[in-house]
Amino acid sequence: MERLMFTTMVLLLLTAPTFLFCSARGGDKGEGLSSLPRIPPEGLDELAEGEDFDEALIFDGKTEFLTALYKESELLKAPFSGRECAFWHIEAYYQTPGTNYHIGTKLADEDFYARVLDKLVSVEQAVVDFPPTLKETYKVGEEPENIREALVALGWWGAAKSYPEFTVYEWVLLPDKEYTLTIYRTGSALPPEEPEGEPIYETYYHFYFK
Repeated sequence: MERLMFTTMVLLLLTAPTFLFCSARGGDKGEGLSSLPRIPPEGLDELAEGEDFDEALIFDGKTEFLTALYKESELLKAPFSGRECAFWHIEAYYQTPGTNYHIGTKLADEDFYARVLDKLVSVEQAVVDFPPTLKETYKVGEEPENIREALVALGWWGAAKSYPEFTVYEWVLLPDKEYTLTIYRTGSALPPEEPEGEPIYETYYHFYFK
């Protein structure tokens, strides 16, 4: 009996670090938020108290508030840094003192949620409103292999290698970090489908993360 208790205690001690590691990895996807109700972007109209003159939605008297991110599916790998993230935005240029020659711009598909009050809101049109998390300039022929491979996969390498050097920019949203969020609501009207029909109104939500 004593030997059985000793063996059990050893097993618990050996498995405890593994459990802690798994829990930490789960937090990387914001899984502590998984119990919150999920709503689509248009659900913000009922959740918000109104909007200010800039069309920023007001929640609990504020247009800026802290948010956490939640991603149900697998985390993304940012193209240039390889960092695991919920969202990325990348750009590349050849830059001279007076001109920027655009090589490419690409954003990941929005496939994550942001906490707003006690809800998880599906993000639509994410905007990263902070300095790039990666900015590096490389001379053509001296770039790291992973950067060249990323540019090839993006279809940007032909343009990049036509210049003497290029600069890559990358912004990432990390699921284990809080951000300041402002949500803007904008709208537009499309012509009616029939001559005597009513205009078609569409609403868009822009999520600005700082």
